Amino acid sequence: MKILLAPSETKKSGGTEHFDTKLLLFSKELSDARNELLRVYTTILQKGDIKILSKMFGLKKESDILYHQKDILSSPAMKAIERYTGVAFDYLDYASLNEKAQEYVDTHVILFSNL
Repeated sequence: MKILLAPSETKKSGGTEHFDTKLLLFSKELSDARNELLRVYTTILQKGDIKILSKMFGLKKESDILYHQKDILSSPAMKAIERYTGVAFDYLDYASLNEKAQEYVDTHVILFSNL
């Protein structure tokens, strides 16, 4: 059984890991597509066109856009289940779970966008 959980709008910052597409769900099947999308995404960020970035991020304020204009491949990473905060994530309190419970969450919970 898989448990589908939508990410929340609020997130913790930081992390101690590096982003690695090989650690994502369906890594073998989606590796080539993800790497191409990351290449395109990085190119768009490097160009720095505020109008395009505004539309892409759904933001209007330039300072907010520039905050999100960072290279995700070199930014600190953490598991998504640890990144998000909010009612469901706070209640789950992944960090307080024992190793067996964390493993269950890692293999049975899929975070997905409601979009």
